[in-house]
Amino acid sequence: MKILTQILIISFLIASCSKEEKQKLYGTSTLSSERVLKDQTYAYYGFSFDKGSAGLYNPASSSDTPDFALVDNDGFGGNMIISFNSDNFKNSFALLASFTRADSALYFFNNYLQVGVDSYTGQAIPVLKNQIWLFKTRNDKYGKILIMDTLQYMNKSDLVAEVKFKWVYQPDGSDIFTE
Repeated sequence: MKILTQILIISFLIASCSKEEKQKLYGTSTLSSERVLKDQTYAYYGFSFDKGSAGLYNPASSSDTPDFALVDNDGFGGNMIISFNSDNFKNSFALLASFTRADSALYFFNNYLQVGVDSYTGQAIPVLKNQIWLFKTRNDKYGKILIMDTLQYMNKSDLVAEVKFKWVYQPDGSDIFTE
């Protein structure tokens, strides 16, 4: 009986270790425009749909390029114009809708189920609360983004922007969002 119990425990451990982690297809993330000094170059925060997360990216030491990053453009009077930028050398952003109320934006975001866009731009600019953006990746896959909040603040002597957003990813390249 003791040997049977040990065999069952070992079998369970082997089976649980061999499970592949399912790809994350939706979530909430926050990006910052803050740059971080790594060695002698600056790294920035970017978002990857394939990874399903935001992370720090250093162009000098990494070939793992995020889908898009938050860019802070100097505006007039000390205000910042917040935008998303992509290094995939193609027009990737399409503004789907903009709302004054968060509940209306969320309703549109949740019910936008099929890509119906033919025209994209190189940047998402300006990025504002309650906007819904469509993103086309370098591999012609789609993600939709709901801007939940934007924030600007001083960090030491730098003006920094943050954007909190919901996202959904369609990894198979079809134009239907299933999540």
